[in-house]
Amino acid sequence: MKLLFCTKCHDVFKLPMKEFKTCECGACKGRYTDNIKSEVSGPCLSLAIGNGSLVNAMRRLVILGNKEDRHKYIEECRLVAWVRPNEGPGNPHSKVIKE
Repeated sequence: MKLLFCTKCHDVFKLPMKEFKTCECGACKGRYTDNIKSEVSGPCLSLAIGNGSLVNAMRRLVILGNKEDRHKYIEECRLVAWVRPNEGPGNPHSKVIKE
């Protein structure tokens, strides 16, 4: 799952398919062009969350229920995520569009 983080207003949002979505301040925008590739513009960073990591964390949460203390959830329900540039070899599936 790819999210965009606006470095101006600090909004975080999920990219939609086809239509562009903008952050709260309107400085950056992005969209998926297919199931893998995206187009983005403006002062933003890509945040990638491993889909398997998210599913596993949610499964562990269900097993834990609501009876554990905060530290148990921190230990058991972690996600694998990456902050990546929007272009170059660190993020080959994103294309920066100039406006």
